[in-house]
Formats: sequence, structure tokens, C-alpha cells
Amino acid sequence: MNLLSEIMRVLLLTICFVPSLLVMAQETNKNQIENLNKAKQRLESVIKVKQDSFILINQQIDRFTQENLFSKLKARSGGMVFKATIKMSGKIRKDSNPNAVVLTLVNENDTVLLTDFIDDYWIVNKGPYFGYINEMFINKTPDLKTFKDAIYERTGRMALKMEEEKTERGKAALEKRTQERMDRLIKKYGKENGERISYGEYWIGMSPEMATESLGNPETINHSVGSWGVNEQWVYPSLYLYFDNGVLTSYQSSNR
Repeated sequence: MNLLSEIMRVLLLTICFVPSLLVMAQETNKNQIENLNKAKQRLESVIKVKQDSFILINQQIDRFTQENLFSKLKARSGGMVFKATIKMSGKIRKDSNPNAVVLTLVNENDTVLLTDFIDDYWIVNKGPYFGYINEMFINKTPDLKTFKDAIYERTGRMALKMEEEKTERGKAALEKRTQERMDRLIKKYGKENGERISYGEYWIGMSPEMATESLGNPETINHSVGSWGVNEQWVYPSLYLYFDNGVLTSYQSSNR
């Protein structure tokens, strides 16, 4: 009888204790999974930054290549270089067309060096960047006109100069469209934000919609989704924007 009672007592203790062990095991597994997920997120963040840095190094190599090209153009032009100022914020591009890759941004009153003029675009140097900028972004002065005329005379392109004078009205129309765009942005986002967007600026706190208006569509958007919300990395040439739940919280750029 005593043996039977002891067996029953052991069985009852086992029945009560086993569920507790299972709950403890489940909690331990849950904590381990959460810790591993956190470690994974930290590692992904480090890898992303390293990848971005690798890309920026390659872009630095491209800039040295462009610098060599600029030096050759300078030598070809007989050493003629003109120091000009920026009329309004714009973009230096890799080629002489409005859809070319953006190398860097320029702001009003920035100083740049010009060495040649081709199809409405100046070949320009600003710091480590060498590329093309539309002449609408350059302050027009009598000295600049003299420099451009010297380029035409040196290269035998006086006919192009005459054609250019005929298209001044078209350029005025382009400037009008630029002003209309600024007016639309100011109406939509307010004076300060609207002007900054029209100048191609970006800043902490802006929305993805504002970034698209300012910089255009990114080359790539990388998404991360988790319990913290939605993170996005927008990839532009020489620039990376990081959005947390629809707000720009950080950026990485070789220009700033």
C-alpha cells in the first residue's frame, strides 16, 4: 500500500512539473530567436555600410579618371580655363544630356572651372568632380561671353554661335518651366521646403515623395521589414538615403 502511494505521488509530481519545463524551454527558445534576429540585423547593417563604402571608393576612382580627362581637355584648349559662379542649384552630370548620371550637386554662388562648351553644356570642374553642366545654371557675365566666343573662334564653331543666338527664346522657355515647377513645389510643400526641393537638396526629416521630387527616382530601393517597421535604402550615384517608416533619418554621401 505504501509503495502504491509513493508511485502515485511521483506521478502527480511529474504531471505538474513537466508542463513547467516545457514552458521554460519555449521561453528560452523564443529569447534565443530574438537575440539571433537582433544580431542578424546588426550584421546586415554593418554589411550594408561596408558595401556602400566600397561603391564610394569605386566612384573616387572614376573621379580621378575624369580629372585626367579634364587635364587633357585643358591642354587641348591651350590652357584656357574660366572661373565661373553658379546661378542656381543644379547638377554636374557624367555626360552632356539631362538624363546622364549625376556626379554631384552644386549650389547658388558656388565657384566652378569651365574649359569648353558643347551643345548647351559646359565641361566643368568642381573640387574632385569633372563633368558637364547645362549653361542655364551658370551666371552669364560679359567675361563669360568673351570666353565662349574665344572657344568658338578657336574651334571654328562660329556657325554654332549664330545658331545658339537663335535658340535663346527656347532657353527662356526652359527657365520659365523651371520657375513654374518651383511655384508648384512651394504651393505643395511651403516656401522653404519647396525652394529646397527645386534646388535638388535633401535633408533629415523629408518624406520619400519629397526626395523623389528633389532628386528623381533612385537607381535602387532596398527594403527591410521587421517588428520595428519598414526601413528603406535609396541608392543614387554618390548618395544613399535611409528612410525609417517613411521619414529620412540618415544619409551617406561622398559630396558632404
